[in-house]
Amino acid sequence: MVQNIKIGPRQFRKLVILFTVGNSILFLPTLLAEEAKQDAWIASIIGVGGGLLLVWFYQTVARLFPTMTFAEYIPTIFGKWLGRMIVLLFFAFSFGLSIILLRSLGDFMTITTLPETPKLAVHIFFLGVVMLGAIYGLENIVRTCEICIPWLYIFMLLFFLLVMTDIKLDNVRPVFEQGLVPILNGSFLLISSTFLELVLFLVIYPQVKIEKNTKNHFLLGAAMGGGILIVSSFLVVSILGAEETATQLYPIYILSQQIKIENVIRRIEGLLSAIWIVTIYFKLLICFYISVISLTQTLGLKNYRLLSLPLAVILVTLSIKLFSDINHFIEFMTKIWPSISLGFGLLLPLILLLVWAIKTKVFKLKK
Repeated sequence: MVQNIKIGPRQFRKLVILFTVGNSILFLPTLLAEEAKQDAWIASIIGVGGGLLLVWFYQTVARLFPTMTFAEYIPTIFGKWLGRMIVLLFFAFSFGLSIILLRSLGDFMTITTLPETPKLAVHIFFLGVVMLGAIYGLENIVRTCEICIPWLYIFMLLFFLLVMTDIKLDNVRPVFEQGLVPILNGSFLLISSTFLELVLFLVIYPQVKIEKNTKNHFLLGAAMGGGILIVSSFLVVSILGAEETATQLYPIYILSQQIKIENVIRRIEGLLSAIWIVTIYFKLLICFYISVISLTQTLGLKNYRLLSLPLAVILVTLSIKLFSDINHFIEFMTKIWPSISLGFGLLLPLILLLVWAIKTKVFKLKK
């Protein structure tokens, strides 16, 4: 059956950090540079600020039903059948994001590290590990997260320190040359590809132990992850320049290839790539786990593990078939996915809160 365990607020915060960094750290500088040019770092700051407002909104919604799961309180608000349809749509959103993340991981591995390896083999290997993680449950996911996240801190700090000496402030000047609109467009891309997806944590939030500062850990995790994205965007644009950043598929990987200390330490991009793979892996694992749990609760099944293998097979198949090449994938991510994220990450919670408020007010009036 679906696990009825509780995780600590600090563990929850670490999950939020890894989810926020996720695959965004690889492609986000490119998207921001394409839209905002040398003002990409400003777009990242505005985007993270807007994202934190969303996280505050999500925790407000989650605290309305602290003892009920997402699949329980949605039917309570919208009715049994409409509620189940909404939960199924939410499952489709998390499953679709899982497809995107698996494809992102496969593309990154085959382009940078394993060019001779079939993409399908990479997908099967990583999804096998993801499926095992989901089967072992949320408690084991957060324990593994606690082991990995110190290495994220260490290697990202090392990366920042090693490239700081190459910063060229002329690459981020003049400020606001393109105007405010491109900056806001870039900010929206950041929000839609990172923070709107945090709406999925509404499924996990009821399993967090209620403590005095529980809500602060959600915000703190998003802020810490967003901070990493801001610094990464600034370093990439200020060192490579806006034009080169916009033309690179993985600019932060290109930047890591330039790191060298005299003739002693060179080509440490392999170590840094491992950390980025870990962040994508955890985001994929969380999305896949939420997909399995959502579908299990909607169908009323007792054992969520039964759905892990069938969903994994479908996930691998769709991750290969839906996108013909990397250009098709990027076009989908920039033109179609933001609207989907907006629908599930903002409109659905707003409607949920509105309907709850109306029903509560009507109930009080009748009472």
